[in-house]
Amino acid sequence: CKKNNINVVAYYSLIHNNWAEINHPDWKMIEKNGKSARENGGRYGFVCPNNGKYREFLEEQIKEMAAFSEYDGVFYDMPFWPTLCRCDACKARWKKEVGGDLPDGEDTRGAQWGTYVKKLQDWMAEFCSFVAEVTKKYMPDVTIEFNNAGIVAFDWTAGSTERISDLADYTGGDLYGDPASHSFARKYFYAITKNQPFEYMNSRCLKLYEHTVTKSKERLECEIALTRAHHGANFIIDAIDPVGTTDKRVYDLLGELFAKEEKLEQYNRGKMVADAAVFFDSSAQFTAEGYSFGNKETAVAAVRKFTERHIPVGVVANGHTENLSAYQCILLTGVQDFDNPEIEKFIKYAQDGGTLYFDGRSDKRLISRLLGAKEDGTVGDGRTYIAPKKRYEDVFCGFSEKYPLPFGYNLPKLILPEDAEVLATVCLPYTLPKDNFHFASIHSNPPGINTDVPAIVYRKTGKGAVIWSAAALELDEREVFGDILIGLLSFAGVKDFSVFADCSTNVETVTFKDGDTVYVNAVSIIPDKKCKYPLKLSVKTAKKPERVIELCEGKEISFCYENGRVNFSDEIAFEAAYKIQ
Repeated sequence: CKKNNINVVAYYSLIHNNWAEINHPDWKMIEKNGKSARENGGRYGFVCPNNGKYREFLEEQIKEMAAFSEYDGVFYDMPFWPTLCRCDACKARWKKEVGGDLPDGEDTRGAQWGTYVKKLQDWMAEFCSFVAEVTKKYMPDVTIEFNNAGIVAFDWTAGSTERISDLADYTGGDLYGDPASHSFARKYFYAITKNQPFEYMNSRCLKLYEHTVTKSKERLECEIALTRAHHGANFIIDAIDPVGTTDKRVYDLLGELFAKEEKLEQYNRGKMVADAAVFFDSSAQFTAEGYSFGNKETAVAAVRKFTERHIPVGVVANGHTENLSAYQCILLTGVQDFDNPEIEKFIKYAQDGGTLYFDGRSDKRLISRLLGAKEDGTVGDGRTYIAPKKRYEDVFCGFSEKYPLPFGYNLPKLILPEDAEVLATVCLPYTLPKDNFHFASIHSNPPGINTDVPAIVYRKTGKGAVIWSAAALELDEREVFGDILIGLLSFAGVKDFSVFADCSTNVETVTFKDGDTVYVNAVSIIPDKKCKYPLKLSVKTAKKPERVIELCEGKEISFCYENGRVNFSDEIAFEAAYKIQ
């Protein structure tokens, strides 16, 4: 590697360690039934980060690793709780720090459950801090990376937060899912990494557990191009055959695809342009009481609503909220009432002149201090509607009091102050949806009972404004719900975006600004090169540029400049990158 100028990064698996469990059974994680995951039929052995003897062993392993060779970096995998551990070390630590018996984690609304969630996060962050400290002790010059996939991929049981990624020199991790999830994760990694570029890992196989079927060339190219478009570093995961070999054909293909993107990496400059931001709260990855979704699901969906409409959007996260004033609007979707200190910064953002959107049974501080409202239970029987008031129907894309928006869950009720502007109210079905003997329609529960319960509210606060929706508009996949969400922001004055793009939703655009130069990347999220997409771009610039260049082919693009915006058209088959200078 050194002869070929390749950085050497050591790999080490934390917590997942079959050898350690087999040889030191007193280190293993214990599940509720008193057995380990392996003893319960699992393949993986888990050792507990709270066990002092395991930590001593881990330090010896890191010391041995340092003596074995010289490295440029170390990648630590699996920094999360794979199961809710009930070993003696966890019980003792809980008793010392909190008192009483360690909860089992099943009573998710019990008095100690919130403390338990926070302790899982505290303990995993403290363990990773120990790992980082020991690594620097024996290898002071290496970079450290923890696998941060768990922050996005798992729920509260993993204990994964930015307090782990903040220990690393750069953020990275392997993630699997649909294009919307990947888009969200790339923006999230970009936002939280200590140093750019972040690293984004994809498997070269369609299924991680079947390592003989490679993804199509087009799909790999698509994934690699989208990471580069976000100014990330690509990492492709491949399994080594048990006999110690790899498939050379795979690396020939990856070399070809990497070479293409390497030509564009010289233009990875500037900062990502984002007019809107969506808050992801890793500390509260659980659903609100009575609902099947929470902040993560709604945050991913909200980012998707913006990317599908080619509106520049970013992600903000705990510990990374220092530049909130840079955004025209911020969305706090599905945020839980979990004593998060970051909420104070969002309140200040709105009062200082920003536009804040939040929804559902949110943090009480947002409801009381921004809306001036009080909670008053919920309304509905599993099926509800939101009926726009007549004078606001234009915002709601054809929905009205007679034809309201449908939702499949109950909605929160608020008691509002007089200065709150109600844009829509709750409407209920003719009959109770769960009553299968009395109904207005055999197949559905049509709307029929109007109420005065506020459903969507606009209120000015300080120098800014807030919009609250009782329902998670962003979560509905139907296109019109996204249009309504953007329409509500426009109603609040958020409309002059840095970039406008008229293009298929199969294309994602990501924009960066470097001084007076703007870079716009456009990549198809569908791995099909037979499709061609017309693209019209309108980009705000401080002055008329000298030229616009498409960097993949090196061609100049004709443009016009009016009202402070550069306007041009093109057609892309798979990927395009524009430099406006």
